[in-house]
Amino acid sequence: MANQRSGPVQLPSLLELQAPTLNHMSEAPGLAATLARAVQASLETGQRFPHLLLIGPADSGKQTIAATVARELGAPLVCINPASLQGSDELHDILMTVPRGAVVLVGNLEGQWAICSDLCRVAQGDRVRKRPTPPWELSGEGWKRTDADEPYRQFTIIATTRDTNAEGYGCTAWAEMVLYTTRTASTESLRIDRTLRRVGLSSDTEALAKLAEFAVNSGVRTLRLARSIALWAGERNATTLNAELATVALGELSDQLVEPARLVRLRNGKPANASKSAASPTGEWSDASATETASRETGATTKQLLAASVLVVAVVASAMFLAMGTYHLIFGRLPSP
Repeated sequence: MANQRSGPVQLPSLLELQAPTLNHMSEAPGLAATLARAVQASLETGQRFPHLLLIGPADSGKQTIAATVARELGAPLVCINPASLQGSDELHDILMTVPRGAVVLVGNLEGQWAICSDLCRVAQGDRVRKRPTPPWELSGEGWKRTDADEPYRQFTIIATTRDTNAEGYGCTAWAEMVLYTTRTASTESLRIDRTLRRVGLSSDTEALAKLAEFAVNSGVRTLRLARSIALWAGERNATTLNAELATVALGELSDQLVEPARLVRLRNGKPANASKSAASPTGEWSDASATETASRETGATTKQLLAASVLVVAVVASAMFLAMGTYHLIFGRLPSP
């Protein structure tokens, strides 16, 4: 191991390893340039940054992009997890506290149709439909006070989703800008290179390719992998990572980075986070998000068919009762079986 450092590497947190500015996102130069222009226009004109919908597979940097945009705008970032919300009432209560000019990050929007509808109302300047407070829940002079006419402060919504069909849904019409992120071996190679350089560890092209391929195929988050590699190299006082060292590092770290079931698939020569995609003409292994999207679509279709069946039964039953009631009114008795 030729190049040595005097002591172990001092590693920043995962948050500190994210791209500090949009200009540092070499893995998505077109997307970064588009957002940088929008940020610059917002700062120069004083107008709100456009509501943004980011679509892409898991660990493609969507929430990092949102955080970077907020940082460059100098705006506070308010994070909302739709899955943890107890309905529109809680969303309304959160939005009432959001400061003016903030960026509201709504992560993992897939399948959250009620939240999508609420976001449409908010983007149009309306308020979330909040359940009225029943009289028995009011105390003192509470019945005289209302915030019904109080609007939300002006803020920007940035939502993320893995659903590649989200742009076509009517409930995402609130988005004034829709951008797509990707996660391939080439993009992750650039992210890993940037991260390792931040901690003073240089790597050659072949080593970066091995690490990126491992990240994409195993489902391990790129920043977590890069930080683990940097720690591994730091413990060995290495300042340069070549392909041989990268192979050794992955062999030693794979057990702690990859879930056991995924690791078995990976060692059998199959990407641990993917399945065969019927839509892929080449038959290559696709990202796990494609499988997850298909599963969600299948589940949604099943639910829709079940709901339609229940509706048909209800309509038929109602028609029968209505006919029997009409017959009874006319003839004074129910029809004979």
